[in-house]
Amino acid sequence: MTQAPGAVAPAVSRVGTTATALALISLIFADLSGLCPLIVQAGSHEVLLDDAVRLAREAAVVDVEVTLDITPGVPHVFQAYHAILDEGAAALDRAGQRLSTYLDLDGKPHE
Repeated sequence: MTQAPGAVAPAVSRVGTTATALALISLIFADLSGLCPLIVQAGSHEVLLDDAVRLAREAAVVDVEVTLDITPGVPHVFQAYHAILDEGAAALDRAGQRLSTYLDLDGKPHE
């Protein structure tokens, strides 16, 4: 996990070291088995890029369907700037298209 030295230690001291507590710190520590299909988006200049890649890998290891979508040249939460950043709008469109493959037109989940 990419982090500043000692960044997890303060969180662990607050929540503990049980599996449930660690999952509260980061999904990387969670049991991902049985999770619904997952899309992980990150920018190539994302401060948490390594974590995004690791999360996608951990999900795939437990047979979760996962799409890892890395957009070149953009920073953390670039999707929030969709109104002024074409890459943000495109990423949200890709996520929406992916979601629509799991929903009927009436918005009910596929069986």
